[in-house]
Amino acid sequence: MTDTEKLGEVIAMFEASGLQTMDLELEGLKVRLKKKQGPAFSADSASRPEDTDMGKEEDTDPALQTVKSPLVGIFYASRKEGGEPIVSVGDPVKQGQTLCLVEAMKTMNEIPSPCSGTVEKILAENGHMAEFDQPLFLIRENRHD
Repeated sequence: MTDTEKLGEVIAMFEASGLQTMDLELEGLKVRLKKKQGPAFSADSASRPEDTDMGKEEDTDPALQTVKSPLVGIFYASRKEGGEPIVSVGDPVKQGQTLCLVEAMKTMNEIPSPCSGTVEKILAENGHMAEFDQPLFLIRENRHD
């Protein structure tokens, strides 16, 4: 089992549990998971000054889900250099579908969509560093009220 698969299992167990936050430290990697009020999870850390506008739209529109980076690494929009992006603005996505890759410790980590919906915005830049808890995408959740 790869490290990515192990991390995915830990995240799935956390989401299914009654826990609201969880800290994990393994071989020098520290991860903090914190559940939101909705079905998505996010990592908990101090906000960065340049991110102050990124969550405001979500606060005013409950149908928007912010997908945040669960770890520090390089954000990749495509699976290979120069390739087509995994998702683009306006694309429909399903819950659990891979949105991007974040490379950390020479491992490519797939970042899944927390819900089914439509990609509203891509907030990260291909090939640039993604910080822990940095907003990467806004997904307009499909609501069947």
